[in-house]
Amino acid sequence: MHDPLLGRRIEVLWRIVDDDTQQSVTKWWGALIINRNFTQTDSFGRPVYILKYDAWPEMGFGEDMSQVSFVSQNVLLDLGTGQELDWRVPQLATAKLPADVDSATFTEAIYQWAATLTSSGRNMPFALPQRVDRLPNGFQMSLLRVTDGGVGSVADLVTTVEPVAGTGDVLFVRFFEGEAAAQLGLGGPRDAPAQRRLETLLDGLPDVPQLMTTMPAAIKRSVMLSR
Repeated sequence: MHDPLLGRRIEVLWRIVDDDTQQSVTKWWGALIINRNFTQTDSFGRPVYILKYDAWPEMGFGEDMSQVSFVSQNVLLDLGTGQELDWRVPQLATAKLPADVDSATFTEAIYQWAATLTSSGRNMPFALPQRVDRLPNGFQMSLLRVTDGGVGSVADLVTTVEPVAGTGDVLFVRFFEGEAAAQLGLGGPRDAPAQRRLETLLDGLPDVPQLMTTMPAAIKRSVMLSR
């Protein structure tokens, strides 16, 4: 059974207090969802996942594992400490939608824009073939390469419209390493920190900055169509 959370990179908001100085440091701490315990749930029946946190050498922390469950789209429960912590997915960009925009119409319009992009260069000269999948609140664009096992994604750009308390609807653009990137060595060494792998992957994919440069015009057109 495929779980879309597995292999995803997230950031968790931690407040760490130094035992000696009692000074606190707040950090969005990077982590990778590396596994799910299919035989265990938390006390509320939610699935339990294993996070692998990045090293934080400035505070004397190496890479570490933690069991968590996801309470909501922005809160998780650390089962080791019992704390509920804010979490988020790192993003390439955000855009607040005007209040008079119909989010469903906007979502459809931005998906249609992405779906018309072709590797033939009719709308944009992509270096790699791409696949666009519809999501309930946006789309996922996967950049594809051929591997020994067939065609796989080396990178996924997930664009979604999400309500943000006190702000309204916001468009998020997030970047994930695809399952084929490691097979092809595109993210650098497999044991490299996850953030460094993402940066290395981004550096090697000219399609991503080209897409991000073109997206603002697509957002404006979609806003106009959604009023």
